[in-house]
Amino acid sequence: MKIYAYPADEFGCGKYRMWWPSEALIDQGVDIVLATPGSQTGIRGLKRDGKLREVWYPEDADIIVLQRPSQIWLSQAVPMMRAKGVTVVVEMDDDLGNVHPANPAFRLMHPKQYPNANWQHVAFACREASMVICSTEALVPRYASHGRYRVIPNCVPERFLKIERHDSDQIGWAGALHSHPDDPRALGPSLSRIRRELRVIGPEDPGLNRAFGCETNPTGVVPFDEWPNRVAELGIGLAPLMDTQFNKCKSWLKPLEYAAVGVPWVGSDAPEYLALYNRGCGMIATKPKEWERKVGHLVRSPEARQELSEAGRMVAAELTIEANAWRWLEAWTEAHEQDHS
Repeated sequence: MKIYAYPADEFGCGKYRMWWPSEALIDQGVDIVLATPGSQTGIRGLKRDGKLREVWYPEDADIIVLQRPSQIWLSQAVPMMRAKGVTVVVEMDDDLGNVHPANPAFRLMHPKQYPNANWQHVAFACREASMVICSTEALVPRYASHGRYRVIPNCVPERFLKIERHDSDQIGWAGALHSHPDDPRALGPSLSRIRRELRVIGPEDPGLNRAFGCETNPTGVVPFDEWPNRVAELGIGLAPLMDTQFNKCKSWLKPLEYAAVGVPWVGSDAPEYLALYNRGCGMIATKPKEWERKVGHLVRSPEARQELSEAGRMVAAELTIEANAWRWLEAWTEAHEQDHS
């Protein structure tokens, strides 16, 4: 069985959900072609009068896996490829129709701004797909109400567990304000009460100090390959999320990254963050006073930081991509079997 996997990009979205699981399966001997962006192993189509009339794809493909297919012609290709006997699986990890309006991704995916590439075409592709793979249960009603789905939670590369941890009382946030414009508000004035500077692993932004209510010290844009090493420099990791529809669908990836590199974390009570906490790592805060109390405790207690660091890495060890790549293969195989039953 020949599988072609098409990641959406070469960064977090593409790497965690498509690239790294595919590489792990290739190492295990599975026949997968990782069709990276810009490669020649592509899907092409003939368009006329605004519609796709013909589609070409690798002739030996049994299964094609597409991530976030927002292009109109690519979404139209899904039922056409299925009609020719190819199983088409769509991979989804965010609720693209509920992105915060201040996030640049909102404009980039909006039908009025980009009629030929937007969240409506993603939704169409999901409706027509053999199967939709979601990173959270909350995404299922959004993209797989037809019932053809699997939920595979986000995992991290095994190598993250081997990165040296740098213990300190430094509070940090691994994120970008442009993509999380409201989320710092979940902290309220807690950081100003603790009277600590916040280390930000991410781009500089003039609104950071105001958003967090304290002095911030951003690293600037961090190259993707260096990301886990820089996150490991934090003493305490923050994972705030406001209670929004978009965040209800967010995966546990942020606190899982912290846990994997040994950083004790405090997060909001978002569904997936609670699920990770219930596995035995991290701390949850629901109100600013709780943030102040729990983060302050970690600032004052090296023993508590060490305990949470060890617990986090134990949980993350069960959620590595290498140990869970079989879940993707199982889902793809099931979709193919259902298509040909």
